[in-house]
Amino acid sequence: MGVKTRLKRLEAALIPPRKRVSIWEICLNVPEGFDPDRDLDPRHRSIWNSMVALPKWLQENGYADALSAVEAGETGPPGLEEVLREQATYDASQKAWMRIDRYLCSGEPPYEGYDLEAMNADLAIARPAKSELK
Repeated sequence: MGVKTRLKRLEAALIPPRKRVSIWEICLNVPEGFDPDRDLDPRHRSIWNSMVALPKWLQENGYADALSAVEAGETGPPGLEEVLREQATYDASQKAWMRIDRYLCSGEPPYEGYDLEAMNADLAIARPAKSELK
């Protein structure tokens, strides 16, 4: 028996096979003892941050959504600052579209009673200032 064959057999006996789990299974049902820094493929880090890390941080700090955290002056936890800004921008857009949808559902066209200043204020909260972009 060759050394390589024996080494493979010993490795197979000593190292238990790991079940491959998709990133979606991990995000929707985080396994006990899961450490994203150790166990997560770096290619899936952005999905993890958006679906698990940021919502967990928002809940721990008592915010309903990312927009309310940004409105309160939060910059986010280390490593999630950009994710918080992106999600706050999305939340502001959703808020503006809900306002438009409310007008449409009430039978009014959006340009009648359409509060453009309020919508722009909602969107400006999440947009970075030009000085921040440098």
